[in-house]
Amino acid sequence: MKKILNPLVLWLCSLSSAFALSTLNVDQLAQQYIPSAYIGIVVMDAKNGQILYSRNANKDFSPASTTKVLAAFAALVQLGPNYTYKTQALIDVTQLKNHILHGDLTLQFNGDPSLTSEDVKELVKMLLSAGIQEIDGNIILDNTRFQGSPYPLGIEYEDVNWYYSAPATSIIIDQNKATIQLIPAHKIGQKATIKFKQNAQYMTWNNQVITVSEKQAAHHCQLILEVSDKNQVHLSGCWPIRGAASELDIVVKNPTLFAQKIIQENLTKYKIKFNGHFVTGKTPKLAKRQVAYHESAPISKLIKTMLKDSNNLYARILGKTLGEKIFQNPSIQEGANAIKKILFERFNVNLNGSKIYDTAGTGYTLLTPMQMAQTLYAAYHSPYKTTLIDALPKSGWLTDGTFEQDYIYKKYLPPHVYAKTGSMKSTSTLAGYITTKKGKTLIFTIYTNHVAEPLKYARKMQTRICKELQEMY
Repeated sequence: MKKILNPLVLWLCSLSSAFALSTLNVDQLAQQYIPSAYIGIVVMDAKNGQILYSRNANKDFSPASTTKVLAAFAALVQLGPNYTYKTQALIDVTQLKNHILHGDLTLQFNGDPSLTSEDVKELVKMLLSAGIQEIDGNIILDNTRFQGSPYPLGIEYEDVNWYYSAPATSIIIDQNKATIQLIPAHKIGQKATIKFKQNAQYMTWNNQVITVSEKQAAHHCQLILEVSDKNQVHLSGCWPIRGAASELDIVVKNPTLFAQKIIQENLTKYKIKFNGHFVTGKTPKLAKRQVAYHESAPISKLIKTMLKDSNNLYARILGKTLGEKIFQNPSIQEGANAIKKILFERFNVNLNGSKIYDTAGTGYTLLTPMQMAQTLYAAYHSPYKTTLIDALPKSGWLTDGTFEQDYIYKKYLPPHVYAKTGSMKSTSTLAGYITTKKGKTLIFTIYTNHVAEPLKYARKMQTRICKELQEMY
């Protein structure tokens, strides 16, 4: 693929800022909304790469989830938009006689981030169609594709118990999460109750949460969540008597045990007798007959979930897949290294000075606003332009994704913004494309770090900048 971007030219343009946004007073907006924050901005003409405005363009920032743009683009380039993940059941066909499998059944999991418990149910049901009514051996869960650490560097301890930090493993069902409803008692001081929602029945629960006033919950105590490697959940601390979201998505830390329970439930449902045990291991060489099969949607659709919903698990699985493809090492770190290699060799986007440890974007990751803008420019001039832009959250009449989920973006962003949001403690970022009233497409990166104020004020500043850009061009 032709190299279309010269970073040196763009860097020189950023120094001159010959077409600086003279009527956009970023200092004034920053003072109004987030006076203590560290701010980096790049605005670029998407057609020719001209730098229209820059501020701290080549300084390091925490990009948060805008990092997922790099993962999506690199995956489209390297794996192709039609790449899929396959889950299958395999047997040695010589061991199947009179509807009895006199040997092992292997369920080969390949890291499909979109695999659901309903899909697993259908896989088990397919065994009947293949003539299997009884399994006299073991069920081997092949989880070997993505071994190694399921977590990236920089993940925070308190995050690992929540769904957005679900382990990136070969076995993924319902994004490795369980959902409950936490219901406060009618009186302060009494224990809250748990109502099981999706997959909660496959976990073990210990609830010691006490109902308190809203003031007590806001300033003096908190909900404490601990999940063990055996999927045992301990809830303690407090929960407000009113005013809190009641549905909680809890991480499944042991996807293998989780899968066993779901599979066993469906074997019983379809009256398939199972005489052996669940074991983990690699698919046997003689297990060549496919008796059940599920294929994910292609990457062109998977990145929509990743970008619009800012799904960390999808991003880390794509990263591991890229690491496997480029370095024969399916780790999250090698996935990040693969992104650098792919974008440099194919588009001359130089990310070597960046610090990328996670394809989803943890606190350790550092990127410059210019590097993100250069990536967006390369994507805009690539064959994957439309696919990537369609996968980003969009504003306007059909607002979706994280724009729909956040009140500030939903209310204040002008229409025709296609951009990825990012949010962590003291960090709010926004990067993507905007169509102006004159029909020009601009690329923009707005990074705000070290925000002492509530993050809604950083988002208000971002929306103000987007409005100004739309009016000025």
